[in-house]
Amino acid sequence: MTTFKFDDSRDGRDLIEILIEATKVARDGSPLLVQVAGRTYQQMELQKLVELLPDEDLLPRHESMIDGIFQKKQRGYRRTAHNLITRVNQLQAEAARRTSMSSVARVVKHMHHAGVESRPFMNRGLSDLTIKALLDCGIDAPERLLSMSLDDLRKIPGVGKASLAEIDGYRARFRAPTPSLK
Repeated sequence: MTTFKFDDSRDGRDLIEILIEATKVARDGSPLLVQVAGRTYQQMELQKLVELLPDEDLLPRHESMIDGIFQKKQRGYRRTAHNLITRVNQLQAEAARRTSMSSVARVVKHMHHAGVESRPFMNRGLSDLTIKALLDCGIDAPERLLSMSLDDLRKIPGVGKASLAEIDGYRARFRAPTPSLK
């Protein structure tokens, strides 16, 4: 949580600088609080700050700060504050959506990984851990194991002696029998 404090002894127009900083911090998605004259404004109350700003044109120094944020020229402190607060809320929503989407993506990947991708390996004599190691390495079809060398198989992360034995058992079913030497 990020808290911005604004001392009411400062010029009221400088409150716009707090809102500019809030747009920079909002990108990470952490909640914002703004304290003005001892009163705390939470994220959903930031629009109330608009009324605290004077209804006059921006000073040149504030105008130059704002120009780096908006493409359109901003007019007046109140209108600019409203636009900045809207931007903060948009950035917060995007950050929440990114976090939510990454969680959903992990779940979908896990479901996909566990179900759809492992189907070709079913009933081949391979354990779940061996299948997971193979899928993690990009081996998506058991037939690929037939053409891999023993050294290549040993290089797969997560494939140990037990997994090698399972893979060797699978490969043995497809190898041509060697003629016996009598």
